[in-house]
Amino acid sequence: MKTQRFFFLTVMSLFISMGWAFSITSNTDLIVHLKQQTPNMIDLHVANLQEVRTEIALTDLNGKTWYQDYVKGEEGFATRLNLEGMPDGTYVLYIRNKNADYMQAIGIEEATVLFFQAFAENVNQGVSPVKASITNSPKGNLITYVTLPEAETIGVQLANLNKKELSVQLNNLTGTPICLDQIRGEYGYAKKFRLSGLDSDVYYLVMETAGIIQIQFFELKKEGVVTGALQYLETNKKASELVLQN
Repeated sequence: MKTQRFFFLTVMSLFISMGWAFSITSNTDLIVHLKQQTPNMIDLHVANLQEVRTEIALTDLNGKTWYQDYVKGEEGFATRLNLEGMPDGTYVLYIRNKNADYMQAIGIEEATVLFFQAFAENVNQGVSPVKASITNSPKGNLITYVTLPEAETIGVQLANLNKKELSVQLNNLTGTPICLDQIRGEYGYAKKFRLSGLDSDVYYLVMETAGIIQIQFFELKKEGVVTGALQYLETNKKASELVLQN
C-alpha cells in the first residue's frame, strides 16, 4: 500500500472486512461509512473493494491534495482523519477504483467539520432535470435546476438569488478548476456547460451563494452525462471565504 501524508493530516490506518452503506453512482457499490469523532476528526470505513487497486483522497477546490492513500488486494479499509489545522473551506473526499466512484463533500468552518447533505428530491440519479429547493433567506427559496439538455452538456439554472454574489465553478474529480463564473446583482443565473473535449471522467459543479453551497457530481461518459448526488451545506460564511483558499 502506497501512502502519502500531508502537513495538516494525521492518519491511523487499519484494514477491515465489513463496512456501512452510502450511495453514489457506480457500477459496483462501495460500502462507505463516515463518522465524526470530534469537531475535526473523522473515522472512515470502506468495504466491498473486491481486492482491486483503490485510491482514497481528500482535495480542496483549488486542486490541492490534503490526503491520499492507495489500497490493493484488500476487501476493506479504515482510517482516522485528523483535520485539525486545515483552513476553513470546501473539500471533496473521493474513493475510486475501476469498478466504482464515491464522493462526499465536506466543509470546514471555525475548525469544525461539516458534512454536505444530499437533497431528498435528488433520488433518481441520471434523470433530467434534477430540481432542488432550499431556504436561502426570509425573501424566498433558492431554486436550483440541473439539466442534461444535450449530449456532452450539463445545464444549471438558479432562481431567487436576490442580487447576492454567486460563484459557479467546474472542477475535475481531483479538484483542478476548469472554469469559474462569478456574478452579483442578479436575480437568476443560467448556463450550459459544454463538456466536449474533456476526458471521460467524474467532474463536479460548485454553486455557492450567501448561506448555501451546492455541489453537483456527474460523470462524463461516451454515451453522455450521468448525474450523481447533488449535495448541499448551509453555512454562515460568504461564498468567497469558502471557495478561495490560500
